[in-house]
Amino acid sequence: MLKKIQKYLLINHPLLWNLKIVPVTFCLLIFNIIFFLIGFNQGKLDFSESQNNYNFNDGTIIFFSILIAIISFIIWIVLYFKNNSFKSYYPKKSFSLFKEWICVFIISFLITTFIVSFLVGKDVRVRSYYTEKEAKKLCETLSLGSYFLENSYENYEYTTLDTVQNDTGKTVIPIKNNYVIFNSKKYGLQSLLNKNLSTFTFFSQSDDSLHKIKIKNWLVNNQKDSVQLLFKNYLAISKEHGLLSNIDDKKWLQLTFDYPSFENYKNIGKKESDYNAAFYATNQNKYETASTQVALPKIDTASQYIKIIGKQEYVFNKYFVPADKLEFSYNKISESYNHPSINFDTFIIPIYVALALSLLVFTYRVTSRRNWLIALISLGIINIIIGIFSAISSSGIFYLMAVGLLTLGLFIYFVLILTRKKGKGISGITLNALLWLLPTFIPVIYYLFIEFLKISSNYYSLDYKLKNKSFPLINSLEENSIFMFYVTILFVITSMIYFSFSIKKWKGLAES
Repeated sequence: MLKKIQKYLLINHPLLWNLKIVPVTFCLLIFNIIFFLIGFNQGKLDFSESQNNYNFNDGTIIFFSILIAIISFIIWIVLYFKNNSFKSYYPKKSFSLFKEWICVFIISFLITTFIVSFLVGKDVRVRSYYTEKEAKKLCETLSLGSYFLENSYENYEYTTLDTVQNDTGKTVIPIKNNYVIFNSKKYGLQSLLNKNLSTFTFFSQSDDSLHKIKIKNWLVNNQKDSVQLLFKNYLAISKEHGLLSNIDDKKWLQLTFDYPSFENYKNIGKKESDYNAAFYATNQNKYETASTQVALPKIDTASQYIKIIGKQEYVFNKYFVPADKLEFSYNKISESYNHPSINFDTFIIPIYVALALSLLVFTYRVTSRRNWLIALISLGIINIIIGIFSAISSSGIFYLMAVGLLTLGLFIYFVLILTRKKGKGISGITLNALLWLLPTFIPVIYYLFIEFLKISSNYYSLDYKLKNKSFPLINSLEENSIFMFYVTILFVITSMIYFSFSIKKWKGLAES
């Protein structure tokens, strides 16, 4: 069947036949599907894990994806470069060169997406456990429940401002207090009213603040039923994944709900044993260093105990729920929705790589090997020289201006060659360099514009916080620069329409 398709393309669409568009696209799609399935398998969650296990799986797969991409690219260009109708002065239609470049760009893009397919497969697998709505609701339960676990305190030293009368008059000074205030009432710094909670990327800082207020209102209003229902839902999640805890919702409530002061409560551990806090040698009371002795951390005997395993001592929690494992796994789920491996920002990378490859291949096709190599070496040398002068002047603007002026100069030279029609001169070399620099032109103009805005508005002389408030346009341009890169892609595509027509005219000029 493939031979019949190729024969039909040879007779009716020789360009597509020469590009080997059908067999190459078919093979590349198969490779992308395979890497997607590998990623899907790698994305399986083990809810019994509490930290990333070091392995070579992802690195090995990414290495082989790059290797296969390079091999695929080499095999394809060897087949593609066997015939070149443009160099043989074979009659071609006006849009034929542009169509050829678009096809080369599509094939280059499929070659660069093996890693993308793998990472997308991983994210799809992680998201397959729950819908975004379900995952957000479960993460909210875990976040609220973490408030009643062994967590840090929100304020270690609560500071207020007070006015004091002295010899020099009234002075406003900071007063350090050993309490926090909620709903006009004072609570100790060790109170539950001063606890932090674990957060997920589903929630903003303001969401977390609202969650804390919600819990605090439950506490001060003595809403035991609401708190116990939260514990019940929390433990139901851990039970769903086969994770163990040594307390139920009633015991958890009894250990933590100390109305109205909420100071006499037990610490509930996030795991059965705390390996980080107590990995001590048996019968040793101190760690010894070359210069000093450091006392071992004290344990909370009300909530913890020491257990000897082998020849080492570990601290175990008397009361615990599997929060470390739940938070680790659900953080991955939350990340897959809010910060996936491939998103609008990161997807620009394979597109730009494909753009670079397609322009390299296209210029090799329309010029000569000699011109292509000279352009590559010359552009490398010029880039080094510009870089040296930029370093000497300690100015990034110099580099951007030099690259922008170089691109503009090459374009003007190419237009002059076309209009004069007296010979190609060195335009074969400059045409290569011009097309390679084309994707950099819009970014160079964009960042030069930002730099000139900063210099003309005394941006660098202000404090960081004042910069955000005083220069909303500059901040907006920097934060949304990714859109500029997508605009650049459209610019390159439309520019290639012009260059495709112009190169066809350029080909008919005399060599000198």
